[in-house]
Amino acid sequence: ITKTFLKPLFTSDLIKPDNIQQEDKENTGAPLIHKKVLVADDNDINLCIVCDYLEDMGITVETVMNGKEAYEKIISDNSFELVLMDVRMPVMDGYQALMGIRNLEKERNIPEEKAVKVIMTTALNQEKNVKMAFKLGCTVYSGKPIDKDRFEQALKKLGLI
Repeated sequence: ITKTFLKPLFTSDLIKPDNIQQEDKENTGAPLIHKKVLVADDNDINLCIVCDYLEDMGITVETVMNGKEAYEKIISDNSFELVLMDVRMPVMDGYQALMGIRNLEKERNIPEEKAVKVIMTTALNQEKNVKMAFKLGCTVYSGKPIDKDRFEQALKKLGLI
């Protein structure tokens, strides 16, 4: 898989690498250093790979094994800057968890610009899967296996690193 699908971004939404600061800020464009990322995947190997990528960047990572656990974690802890979520998981899939997260944000009156960013990861790269993920509110759709350089580019474009 050689493509990562991103929602269109305006140049003004991007943080240029020379402007990135390594300090904690409250705005949504803050770098992820000293922030938390939730990774939801039922495959231990995928969890290890992604966690290694993120931890190498100095990012705190928490993991869960299915969509229900991801949704419950977001309910109880709203300090995550990013959720990296597999689409196909047991108990509750990534689409259902994403829908629950976005509905929860609406109930809590969280504006879209302050909503948690969600990167959906999957080997399901057919157009219908991509469209479904964006319809439900994902920020980025990424195929598997995750390419480290493309992953970092996506985080930079979103202003997360």
